[in-house]
Amino acid sequence: MGKVLVTGAAGNIGSTLVRRLVERGEQVRVFLLPKTWHPFLDGLDIEKCYGDTTKEEDVLRAMDGCDQVYHLAGIVSYYRKDKKKIYAVNVGGTRNILLAAKKLKVLRVVVTASTSGIGVPTKKEWPLHEESHFHERYHRFPYLDSKYQTIRLCEQFAKEGVPVVMVSPTTVYGAGDIAEHIGGLIRRIENGILFVPPGGNAVVSVEDIVVGHILAMERGVVGENYIFANEFYTCFEMQSIIARILKVDPPRFIFSMALKRFYIGWFWLVEMLFGKKATQAWQAVALQCEHRYFDSTKARRDLGWVPQVSFSQAIREAFDFYRKMKK
Repeated sequence: MGKVLVTGAAGNIGSTLVRRLVERGEQVRVFLLPKTWHPFLDGLDIEKCYGDTTKEEDVLRAMDGCDQVYHLAGIVSYYRKDKKKIYAVNVGGTRNILLAAKKLKVLRVVVTASTSGIGVPTKKEWPLHEESHFHERYHRFPYLDSKYQTIRLCEQFAKEGVPVVMVSPTTVYGAGDIAEHIGGLIRRIENGILFVPPGGNAVVSVEDIVVGHILAMERGVVGENYIFANEFYTCFEMQSIIARILKVDPPRFIFSMALKRFYIGWFWLVEMLFGKKATQAWQAVALQCEHRYFDSTKARRDLGWVPQVSFSQAIREAFDFYRKMKK
C-alpha cells in the first residue's frame, strides 16, 4: 500500500487520526496550511506538504503518489462574515480533492462531512439519519449549507467513478482541540453560567470518530455517508457534567422563549447591522436551541463501529490537554 494523505492534519480530528495511522504502520503525508501545526504531530515519522485545498495545483502536488486520502480540512464557523471562506474551503476544497483523486486514480477517499449537512430534527424524539430531508430553512446557514453541498458533491463524484466515502460526525469532544472550541465553553463554565440554551446535541469523542474514519476507509461503501454519534444530551445536562468535572457551580436556568429571542436578536444585530463578530454567532445560538440528535445505526451495523469513550471521559481528556498546554 502506498502513502496515505491526510488534509486538515493540524486540526483536532486530523492530528489524532495521523497519530493513529502512524501507530498502525502507515506511511503518512500530511497536507497543512503554511505556518500551521499541531503538537500531536511532534516526533512522528511523517512527510509534510504545505499548501491550500482551494488551490488545484497544491492539491495535485500533495496527492501525487498517495493511494488513500482522508480529507478533513474545513472551516467551522457560524458567522456570516465568513461565508465566502466557508464555501471556498468546505465545498471548493472538497471539489479539488475529488477532481485530483479522479485524475490520479486514488484507490479510496474518505471525506469528513458533518451531521450539519444532514439537517436539524423537528422534534428531539426523531433523530435524523443519513437519508433525512434537509429542511430548506437551513440553506441560509452557510456552514450547514456548505456541508449539505459537500455531501451532494461526494455523491455526484461517486456516480462518476470516484471511490469516495463520507463520514458525518456529530459534535466532537476530547483532547487536542487547539482551536479551543471546547476550551471556550470550559472557560465560560469556569467563570460561571446561569442560563443555558433549551436545546441539545449528540456527541462523540475524537478517539471514536478517528476509529470511524479508519472503518470507513476499510469497509465503507462508495457513495455512502455514515453518521457517528454516541450519546445524546441537552445543553443543560452537558454543561452540568462539565461543571461537575471542573468542580464549579453548574448552570441554574434554561432560556425562556423570550430570553432565547433576545439573545438571538442581539447577536443578529451586532453581526448583521453593525458588521461585527459578536461573542457568539446568532446562527450558533439559534442551533443551540434545537435538539440536534442523530441516529448512528448505519455505522454501527455496516461498519462495526462501537464507541468506547463517554462524554464525561472525553471532557476529562480535554481538560487534561488544556492544563498540559498551559505548562
